[in-house]
Amino acid sequence: MPDEKRLRTADEIMRTQSLMDDLLVALFFEQDSPEAKAALEEILRTILNDPKLVVEQYHAEHVLTNAGHHSVQIDVWARDGSGRQLALELQKVTDDEELYPRAVFEAATMVVHSLPAGQPYSDLDKTIVIFITQRDLEGKGKPVYWYRMVQEDDPAKVMPKSSECLFVNGKNPDRSTSLGRIIADIQEPDPDLIQTEALRRRMKMLKSSNEGRKKMEDLLAIDRAETAAQATLQVLYGLVGRKKLTLADAAEAADMTENAFVEAMQAYEASQKS
Repeated sequence: MPDEKRLRTADEIMRTQSLMDDLLVALFFEQDSPEAKAALEEILRTILNDPKLVVEQYHAEHVLTNAGHHSVQIDVWARDGSGRQLALELQKVTDDEELYPRAVFEAATMVVHSLPAGQPYSDLDKTIVIFITQRDLEGKGKPVYWYRMVQEDDPAKVMPKSSECLFVNGKNPDRSTSLGRIIADIQEPDPDLIQTEALRRRMKMLKSSNEGRKKMEDLLAIDRAETAAQATLQVLYGLVGRKKLTLADAAEAADMTENAFVEAMQAYEASQKS
């Protein structure tokens, strides 16, 4: 018999979360879902003002690793029919000082990963990073703050293949415009109040079905296991730091190599200082 408390927790999360919430994003943009692909296309077409945009590939929680350097995890990564790489970040909580350099770094990482060794620079992918935020980052009331690499003497001339970063203002979106409607819909947890058809259809499918609830339960179980594992690692870091436990014993307890444990501990310590 299902655990009723666990089911209620999953139901509560499904009822209250919107696309600005990480757990629902992972479900909403599930792989190989025609409804998810249609919703993503509608979002990207509207934000980029490109009605012909077609998504060829997409992944939720897409990770790009950089050996020895910072890696990035993208809420939704996509490649469109023209070969552009697109990153969609749904940012509920913002750290203004971190957001702009994060966008630059994310774009740069995508660019690096787009060009295999030996390929000519002309094969470089066009890269666009989109952040949707619940705040007006620049306080000017604009719906979008769009950054491009342009020629100083001719701002209309954009450098070919250069990356672009957009920050979409989610504060008080104007529902009289297509952009305002879709940004409001992205922040709306109730499928019946979502006006964009592709988003409403996908959200209803998730929130009204037993399959959607079961998938949320599975995600919750993974999330809790990862939280517990991280808590265990933090205890081990502390014991090693206070010389209460040897590095070898801590690495063994974490089922990691000593080098991997040291790297993870250093990354954690750096995150606590930032």
